[in-house]
Amino acid sequence: MKAIDWTKWSAFAEILSAIAIVVTLLYLADQTRELRVQTEQNNAALEAQTRMSHANRRSDYFNRLSTDPALMQIMARARMGEPLDAIEEDRLMAHYVAMFIGWQWEWEEHERGRLDIPEAAWRSAFSTKSGGLGNSPEARKAWEQNRELFQPGFVAFIDSVVLE
Repeated sequence: MKAIDWTKWSAFAEILSAIAIVVTLLYLADQTRELRVQTEQNNAALEAQTRMSHANRRSDYFNRLSTDPALMQIMARARMGEPLDAIEEDRLMAHYVAMFIGWQWEWEEHERGRLDIPEAAWRSAFSTKSGGLGNSPEARKAWEQNRELFQPGFVAFIDSVVLE
């Protein structure tokens, strides 16, 4: 009987082991690349969803204004300086508070880098030009009466950048 030369088998096993390691590393590299592509696609989808949510929210706001004749009348009367009854004042305050809640979401998304809103857009929202909220004592009153409901960073932003 012939003796087995274990050194040859050991060398062969080391080569097989090295090949298995290389194949495993190639497989893992491919999986990592695939995972990175999936992550990039998911991030792009989430960013698109955020932009769409923002567009829908803006659109819903203006659709509500254009389809709610009572609110439009209240806003027009307030803009012309006509007196409002208590229910109309409350309704207008609620409208502005809802608007500020939406703005806070936009600001948060902007702060996280998921939504690009230039400061000029914020300023124009409170513009003192015709039709801007800067001409609306009710909007400013709603802000002053409800500012404690909002995050401190958002309040500081509105006070320093938008209202300055």
